[in-house]
Amino acid sequence: MQGLVNASYNSSFVYANSPQARKQDSTEAYNDQGIDHAKNGEYDLAITYFNKAIELNPDYAEAYINRGAAYNDKQELDKAIENCSIAITLNPKFAEAYYNRGTAYYAKGEIDLAIKDYTMAKNLNPDFVEVYYNSGLVYSEKCQYDLAVENYDKSIELRSDDSRIYNNRGVAYYYKGEYDRAIIDYDKAIELNPDHVLAYNNRGLAYNLNGKPDCAIEDFDKVIRRKPDYAEAYYNRGAIYGNKGEVDLAIRDSSKAIELNPGHTEAYYNRGGAYLTKGLVDKAITDFTTTIKLKPNDGCAYNYRGVAYFNKGNLSQAIEDFAKAIELNPDFAETYHYRGKAYYVKGDLEKAIVDYTQMLVLKPKVAESYYIRGEAYLRAKQWEEAKRDLTAAILQDVDIREVFLNTHESFDAFEKKTGTKLPEDIGHLLSSNPESFEIDKDARIALAMKYYENEELSSGLAARLAGVSREKFWYLMGDYGLSLFGTAEDLKEELENARKANHQ
Repeated sequence: MQGLVNASYNSSFVYANSPQARKQDSTEAYNDQGIDHAKNGEYDLAITYFNKAIELNPDYAEAYINRGAAYNDKQELDKAIENCSIAITLNPKFAEAYYNRGTAYYAKGEIDLAIKDYTMAKNLNPDFVEVYYNSGLVYSEKCQYDLAVENYDKSIELRSDDSRIYNNRGVAYYYKGEYDRAIIDYDKAIELNPDHVLAYNNRGLAYNLNGKPDCAIEDFDKVIRRKPDYAEAYYNRGAIYGNKGEVDLAIRDSSKAIELNPGHTEAYYNRGGAYLTKGLVDKAITDFTTTIKLKPNDGCAYNYRGVAYFNKGNLSQAIEDFAKAIELNPDFAETYHYRGKAYYVKGDLEKAIVDYTQMLVLKPKVAESYYIRGEAYLRAKQWEEAKRDLTAAILQDVDIREVFLNTHESFDAFEKKTGTKLPEDIGHLLSSNPESFEIDKDARIALAMKYYENEELSSGLAARLAGVSREKFWYLMGDYGLSLFGTAEDLKEELENARKANHQ
């Protein structure tokens, strides 16, 4: 689903009025006339008057602040920063100058410089509410959500009737994983402004992650009633419908989001997934292709377009897409599974086994993966490897007999289709189920040691497969010529355990 939306930061500069009564054609008069023109959107004329004020008094800090504000409104940020810096040089205690310069830095994406200036502004004027508000946004952008909340707290203390602040604090709580507190803040934002579209949208996202998808849909309905052209609400509601299995509604909402925003990458991706679920592979391929055009480095789009091509029977194109997905995301185990399956169907068993092996390395806790690779070993007539994987699957409660028969109907059908005659012990193993299966304790430990030796399981997972404690597994390693730190994962885990122990 789409991320949350903060209420926009206050990009407007503060204009500094003349501190004393003005006389005609005086510095103060030109300064105030410039402010009047700026408030009317006449920024070039405003700058002309600020220039006149500066000509009369080059040390008049207020005129530099105001000229910088006019440049900011013209989106000439470097000139805005330059004028604020001159004002600060003339008056280092001018909080508004620091605030304005920080806001320009923020607009340029120079977040750390913005924070530095906002901090100075807060020190000089502890009641400057807009500084705290913008600081909250800056800290959220840096993912420093505790500091964001702290600044929003102060903003609320100074201005408790501003719905924007509650909405933004809710966003910070959301990213902290505190969904209940986020929802409370969104409630308050909506109480203060019953038409606060962003608050309804954000509360819907929070409800969804809080296990209340129907409440989320109700909130997105409210967004759409208030702002029928808000693409994100349709996209978010469609994503929830997809998760609920209401595929047609998901397609409807994703389509509306695309109509409103033809460049909405995620909407194409989600609609492609919905089409794939319905078996409409050509439409799925079209949407995933559009996703890739809009976001060329989206590994998931390549992955699922590959699935669509696989379902269509275009194995070569599927494998090409899976390869690209792996290039973009080498740790996505699902793609190795799909590419392995494509190689398996093509009869390229060696490559299929390589991919299934990598899938196991990345996701060793998925018990069904052992059966999948075991079946590939069967077709390759690598009987010992097949027995090892099938046994591991049974020990992890996979009913391999049921899975095998669901795929191949019978042992005879498998042998006829693949031209592979199953050895008697393999046939017996495939007839087993987890409840009745028995294995010698030493054989079970030896099996687990083999997976550990091949670096397919950590010592902890191998010990679980062996049916012994991890400490016992470590003790037995020497009998098999293995060392304690046989895998990088083990070493990392042991170092992490040591780190935690040192900090207790």
